Amino acid sequence: MNEADPPRDALDRRSGHWIETDVLADETAPQRWHLGPDGLSPQPASQPAQGWSVPTDLSVGQDAGDAGYFGRFGGLPLDQRAEDARSLVFDTAPLDEDVVLCGGAKVRLRLKTGARVAQIVLRLTDVAPDGTSTRVSYAMRNLALDADLDVPTAPPSRAAQEITLRCPTRAHRFKRGHRLRLALSSSYWPMIWPTPTPSDMRLEAGWIELPMLNGPPTPLPPVRDLPEDKPFYQTVAAALRRFRETDGDTMISGWNQPYTEVCFTDTDTDTDTDTDTDTDTDTAFGSETRAEHRLRADLPETARTCVHHRAAYRRPDGVAEISCQIDAWCDQETFFIKGTLTAAWDDAEMARRDWHVSIPRRYS
Repeated sequence: MNEADPPRDALDRRSGHWIETDVLADETAPQRWHLGPDGLSPQPASQPAQGWSVPTDLSVGQDAGDAGYFGRFGGLPLDQRAEDARSLVFDTAPLDEDVVLCGGAKVRLRLKTGARVAQIVLRLTDVAPDGTSTRVSYAMRNLALDADLDVPTAPPSRAAQEITLRCPTRAHRFKRGHRLRLALSSSYWPMIWPTPTPSDMRLEAGWIELPMLNGPPTPLPPVRDLPEDKPFYQTVAAALRRFRETDGDTMISGWNQPYTEVCFTDTDTDTDTDTDTDTDTDTAFGSETRAEHRLRADLPETARTCVHHRAAYRRPDGVAEISCQIDAWCDQETFFIKGTLTAAWDDAEMARRDWHVSIPRRYS
């Protein structure tokens, strides 16, 4: 169960603690907030809303952090207030007491779009009294597909459609005085690929339903860092570096993790020296990764991404190395993907595979 830490790229320790629950449906009560002219309200608006335009801004997503974030120091979502300012947002009033989200948020929206291909992205954030916006969860939907995310059997309707989105299960404490915020956008680059043309999208109505925990959470015992005697140590050449810059009208972002190695040993190892120690394992695994994303904020077809990853496995009898690179780009009608994979043993190439594929943009 997280709490709202000041957003930053990396955290040594998260606020909150592990909790245990029985069946969530028995321990939570759904609370519904309706989207209205005054933000998020427990009651529907007394007068029908005139609707809201969902902004089209391809720069939304630059503070999203990394997809698939796990086991790497750095890549958490940043303060969301700049993204919120470029999105359609709905806030609750400041909370009178602490509440705990325990489960997955459910959102129902009535949307109308004239585009054949469109997408909607929602973010649930925790807004502190000073305005800091911490992302709690998010979800997205390709509106060109049906409710089961399959190819539709009928052509897309230009009438308003009801859609339901579900966020992943989360546990998060919203503190007294904080606000809940629902932010909507029509893009989220580089987390997802932008549609070929900007979407003229209108939101007519909607609500968000959150499973709130009944009573105080049951904490698990304190976390212990086991084992006490570590059978491994880590060497890092340099810290992960994130970058964001512009080249004319082009947004450039990404990150670079220099070569980092985890060495496994069955005996104490002096990591402050360059001398090897006698071990039974004497095995190491290392890797390095670089990702770069480019996009002109006014031209969705200029989206391009490149990821290069190298992994090495060092043993007493030699070193195995795998290197792969993926380049992806597009035009209005086609995705292009170029990939290379090589495998080597002691610097001698053992195998190589190359791919260059084209994928029609029918529904994305």
